[in-house]
Amino acid sequence: MKLDIQLKEPELAFNLVGAFDKNLEVFKTYFGFYVILTDHEFHTDATDEALITLFTNVLNVMMVIAEKVPLSERDVLYLIKLAEANELNDAESLFLRRKHIIINQQGKPIYPKTFTQRAYQEALGNFDMIFAVGPAGTGKTYLAVAQAVSYLKENKVKKLILTRPAVEAGESLGFLPGDLKEKVDPYLIPLYDALYEFLGFELTTSR
Repeated sequence: MKLDIQLKEPELAFNLVGAFDKNLEVFKTYFGFYVILTDHEFHTDATDEALITLFTNVLNVMMVIAEKVPLSERDVLYLIKLAEANELNDAESLFLRRKHIIINQQGKPIYPKTFTQRAYQEALGNFDMIFAVGPAGTGKTYLAVAQAVSYLKENKVKKLILTRPAVEAGESLGFLPGDLKEKVDPYLIPLYDALYEFLGFELTTSR
């Protein structure tokens, strides 16, 4: 089935569909129907009208965003979830009017990738103490370190104090080998990993 929607400019194809059409494969994984781009036209084997409407809404937003920035598979999945929750209206602003927190060591700007992350970033800039609760991998530590290092580079702060709860997983800290630093270091790995990305390994580990 050919959709009544076309790619406006051929050079936007990579930003839209990603390498090897990985972004379009998200629809196959999530919904079970294929989407392909051929001669600037989109085709699908979807038959459910509601799904086709949802996909078309997501694709229209993707095309607007792709005119300015490339999309990833994670971005596409997030847009799908926003569409399912009828919260797609302001999605373009998240991608097109965002301000980066910091530039990492590879020269890549780091942005909030969801509305919740954007609210978290704004809270980090406005309040002295923030409590963030959420599943692993949602950016709680990563964004906090990014904001902290940006303040350090801008001379807004002179020192970073790293703390992290020692959540044991069947083994007591008291029985781990080594001195206090060696006992605590495993719990600080996510912090160190983020610092390596934003400050570099040598600067992070220098005494």
